[in-house]
Order: sequence, then structure tokens, then C-alpha cells
Amino acid sequence: MARKIHFSRLLDFLSGSALAGASTKVQRGALNRDFDFAKLESKKLRELIDANLPTFYIVDANLIAKELTDGLGFSNFVENQEYVNLKFPSKKELHIFLLNIVISTLDGIPKKSFLQTIDSLNKEYIVLLNTLTEAKTYAKYRNASTRFAFKMRSILKSSGVYVANDSSKIVSNFKPNSYAIIAPTFNSAVEYVNTRLNDNIRKAFSQSYDLTLKAFNSKADSKNRFTIGDFINAGHTAAYTAKNELIGVNMPFAQEKQFQLSGDPKAEGLETELGPLYLESDYAIKFDQNFVENATNMLNMQFSFTVSMPAKYNTATLRTQEVARIRSYIADTVLPTIQEQAKNKFVGGIVQDILLDTGASPNAREFIESAIRSSLKGESVESIKKRSTANKKDNKLFATTAIFKNPKKLNIKTKSGGTKIKGIKLSTSISAPQISNLTNLLNILSAQLVNRVRQNMGTGDRSDILNYRTGRFAESVRVERLTQGREGMITAYYTYMKYPYATFSEGGRQEFPRSRDPKLLISKSIREIMQEQMVTRMRAQLI
Repeated sequence: MARKIHFSRLLDFLSGSALAGASTKVQRGALNRDFDFAKLESKKLRELIDANLPTFYIVDANLIAKELTDGLGFSNFVENQEYVNLKFPSKKELHIFLLNIVISTLDGIPKKSFLQTIDSLNKEYIVLLNTLTEAKTYAKYRNASTRFAFKMRSILKSSGVYVANDSSKIVSNFKPNSYAIIAPTFNSAVEYVNTRLNDNIRKAFSQSYDLTLKAFNSKADSKNRFTIGDFINAGHTAAYTAKNELIGVNMPFAQEKQFQLSGDPKAEGLETELGPLYLESDYAIKFDQNFVENATNMLNMQFSFTVSMPAKYNTATLRTQEVARIRSYIADTVLPTIQEQAKNKFVGGIVQDILLDTGASPNAREFIESAIRSSLKGESVESIKKRSTANKKDNKLFATTAIFKNPKKLNIKTKSGGTKIKGIKLSTSISAPQISNLTNLLNILSAQLVNRVRQNMGTGDRSDILNYRTGRFAESVRVERLTQGREGMITAYYTYMKYPYATFSEGGRQEFPRSRDPKLLISKSIREIMQEQMVTRMRAQLI
């Protein structure tokens, strides 16, 4: 079951889809830079997948009604128990009541033909495959994948969230009172369905029985209201043929591991290990034999296949078994460990040329071999070449300087256009030879800087410093190189996302208060990391 789209293209798909989902030019520019320098240790891959890749979601109205009937009790209503006893319907009556609400709600979602949608997507997919066949460089391969994801999201976005009116022709194990929801993203599908079910179920109880539903557990919203997510989840599942032949599995945790295993046969074998879980539990989607090729293409396009599942089963039993099988399967594979080290050790985080033998330099095989060889010898590893997509006007490097030699007061000058740091006073003296290799220090800075910037930002509505909200600013900060002068002075050259954050710098529209200048925050974070690496006892003091 070979994949035509390499798993290493996952971030390229995410990037293109995210750009298509952006509604303004500013958002598109920011997302482009965010994904170009994405780091898996700071961006949760599951959240990126759920927010940007499409889904095929089968909603089972019978199952929802059953779980609600079995789960709802007197404690779910605001009124006192005596009043609830008087009004509460019998179990049979309650099931019929809830089933009608769920069906009428799902019937109210727009209906369209998925066969037409998949036909449009397949045309773009064929163009992608042809382009990849002709691509000779990593950049062309990457750009083609990103463009395809952009077009795919655009096609699905124009259709919106809808019910496939031809789903019974596509899915062979389609159950009565089921609906196939097609959406540009997993998040949009779940939100669209759940919001409508929540509102209609609350309203129906109020109007028919004069009862007010309240929250069941911690998933409640801010108003402590009932939510369908307490009872039913959209659980990721496997795709099978009508003959019980596995087509594939797209679930975020598995996709992350397949991405890390890119180029290794284990990437594909992981699906074979997971697939039986869903078939045995009767939650797999079985596609009609005539639709198998389309279903395979959907997997290659990174569609998620999801079905309605009891919340307790999905979050406890199934998730535990999924994690156990994945971890057991990859336990004897060295590649994820090497790549995890690489993400933390190398400039830019992600191994950008992950495909084996793409023609880029160095390719993944050379990269991994170098990492293993250097680790065994205890040597540093040369950083990989990194392609920058920043605009020319954003290429200006800023410099921050620290001296680790003499404890006397200093007046340190910085490079032109850089950030002035008036001085650092050390409690101990360090000679220049004691300073560790600059390459190692650069790797350490690259691995720790994003988190340190985040830690030094405000956590709420502070007006004197920048506040951490989306993480976009912190994740854009990057140290490009380090230099060391004769007196032991180390200068760090760094960049960050100038637009829109340069507005807080000197000369920007929002330059006051000056304490919000991004360069001050970044310089402080760099100094702290460098200090921790140089001495165990040190304090910084402005002079």
C-alpha cells in the first residue's frame, strides 16, 4: 500500500492549506513565515492537522440519541428533582424525542454531491503528481505540494461544510440515519455539527418539557451549559474496502509518527498495525469497491476519516490502544530519536530537506548519517543549509553582545543597526578559552530561544511588555550566527518577524512605551541563555 505523496510533505500541505484559509493579506503573510520556520516542539502537530486538513465525518444519529438517552439524568437539569421527575419523559419516549431532534438538525445542513467535489480535487491531484514527476529540486517539490494544498482548501472552502447526498453510494457500511459531513477542516466539521446540535437540543427540552439542560462535566462552556461533546466524540478511524482490505489510516498521532519516519518502510507499516483496532470495534469506514481509488487519493490528500463514537470509548479505551500500538511499533526504530534530536539541535528546527536523495544538500540520509556519526564521536554536527523565504526588506540582522571575560563595568557597543546592551557584570571571571564552541552555543540558542522569549513575555494584558497570545512572534525569532572578538566578546546576530512587530520598535507607530521594543525582549532572552551556558553564578546588571 505505497503512498504516492511522501509523508515528509505533511508540513507543506499544512502550510498551503493554512494560507488558503487565511482571510486577509496580513494573515497570509504571517502564516507563510510561521510555517516556513515551524518547529514541532513548539507547534503541536495535532492542532495544525485538525485546524488545516480536510475531513470526511460520518455522523450516526442513532448512536447520538442512544448515548444521550443512556447518559442524561436528573443531575443534567437545572430544576429541582421533584420537578424533573414530573416532567422527565420515559426512556423510550426520550430516545425518540432525541433522535428526532438530531435527525432534523442534520437534515438542516446543506446537501451537495461529494462525487463532484472529489472529481475536482482529483484533477488538481493529478496535476500535482505530474509536477512532482518532473520536479528536480527540493524547492520545486515543496512548492508544488504547498500549491496543491492551497487549491484543495480553496475548493472545499467554497463548498463550506455540507452533507454528501451521495454518501450511500460511496460507503458500503453506511448505517440508517447517518450523514457524511464534508468539511475543509476537522475543527470546522465538529464545530458546525456540535453547535447546531447543542442549540437545538437545549431549545427542544426548554420548549417541550420546560426543562433547562446544564453541563455534564468539564467540557462545559463558560455558561455551564449542556454540550454534545460530553457524550459523543468525532473519533478518527481507518478506511477499508468492502472486502475488509485496509486502505489506510489518517489520524494526527499516526501522521506525526509517519512524518518522523519519512523515508523508512515503517511509515507505511504503521497503518497496518493500527487498522484492525477500528475494524474490530466496528468503527471503520468501508468504502464501496468502485470508490477505493478515490478513497486512497483522499488519504494521500491527508483527509481525516472520522465517525461518531461514545466519548468515554474514544477518550479512554481507543486512545489508550492507539498510543500503545504506535509506541510499541516504533520502539525499535532509531530514526524518530535521531530526528527528535535534530529538531532541537539544528538551526531552524525541522530538517527541511527530509526527503531522501532529493538533490538538495545535504539530503536526509547524509543528515542522519552525520548526526549518528558525530554523536558517537562526541563532536558537533554542521548545521544544515536553510532556505529563507523572508522578504528582502526583512533580511536585516540585529546584533546583541555579551562579554564573558572581565567582571569590571563595561560599555559594550553593538553592530550598526543592532540593539544596545549597556553592560553585563559578572560575579566570576572567565577567560576566553573557557567559552564553548560557537557552533554548539548556536545550536543551544536555536533550541531554547523560542521558549525563553515566550517565558519573558507577558501572560495577559500588560502594557509595558509584549504579551504572549498566538506564539507567532516568539516562534519567528531566530539566531543566524555568532561571532567572537579578541576580548572574548560574543555577538549574536538575530532576526524576527518585522511585520507587524516592528511597530513596537523605535520609530514605529507604537514605539511607546519603549520597554515593548521586541529587540529588548530578544536580547534579554539571548543573554539569559548564554549566561546559563557560560557560568553557574552570574547576574546581569544594567550600567
